[in-house]
Amino acid sequence: MTNPNSPEALRFLEDWLQPAIEEADTIASRGGISLGIPTGFNELDELTNGLQMGTLTVVGAHPGVGASTLVLDIARSCAVKHGMETLFLTLETQPMSVVKRLLSAEAKIRIADLHSGRMSDDDWTKLARRMSEISEAPLIVDRPIDRDISAIVELITEVAERSETDAARTGLRLVVIDSLQLLTARTDLPYENREREVSEVVRRLKALAHDLEIAVVVTSQLSSNPGPRQLPRLPALADLRDSGTIAHVADTVVLLHRPDAWERDDPRGGEADVIVAKHRHGPTATITVAHQMHLSRFVDMARG
Repeated sequence: MTNPNSPEALRFLEDWLQPAIEEADTIASRGGISLGIPTGFNELDELTNGLQMGTLTVVGAHPGVGASTLVLDIARSCAVKHGMETLFLTLETQPMSVVKRLLSAEAKIRIADLHSGRMSDDDWTKLARRMSEISEAPLIVDRPIDRDISAIVELITEVAERSETDAARTGLRLVVIDSLQLLTARTDLPYENREREVSEVVRRLKALAHDLEIAVVVTSQLSSNPGPRQLPRLPALADLRDSGTIAHVADTVVLLHRPDAWERDDPRGGEADVIVAKHRHGPTATITVAHQMHLSRFVDMARG
């Protein structure tokens, strides 16, 4: 077997030029539509050209602001709307909770009514209309028992390999992990501090995305959580909890800010800022979207 890191395996610049030109030409022929995974948000896709294969995206937010909802929106766009195989690993909640939030968002049924069972006849009708498309979506939802990064990498690799060899499947394109803070680097010999452990986890996730040529999205908590009487400032890269390595290793960092999460009477009620704080392949920007938390989703703002 040839060593992939041997000098014979290295490629000169001229070997890369034609593939690069062909990819640019393909995108141009599609009217500027990227080969990446659509996130479901038009302005975000225009900025990033979608989620690219081999990249790691970190979505950071304070607790309760909606990072889990935002990444589920991305997973829905990939699997339900575009039929791309997606793996959603939830570490914070049970898979049934994720599925109910997905149903709420897709059928436009209040999540509280789904949880309580107080659904109207109209709700059941809306759900029935969406069930066919939802049930056909290539979306895997699971809650891993072993949260060690080696076990997670092994699980994702196995899913990807099975998808490649199964003619009935399209090939794994996107992995979403919620959340980074619940992953561990190893169980046999604990790290001396959490920062180094998180750094190891992030590097493994980035390597996994590159090796399998998939997009990986992971949520992360922010450290500057305000007190009960304080209003938070806009989040920044330095607020990513536990490790500065997160911002260095990730290809894209999205920070979510929702003003009315802290002040219900905020004049920007119903809005949220999707702050692209790092974008390795292009510019950064702040994109305003609308939140519909009662329907477990974020949506594009209406364009006048």
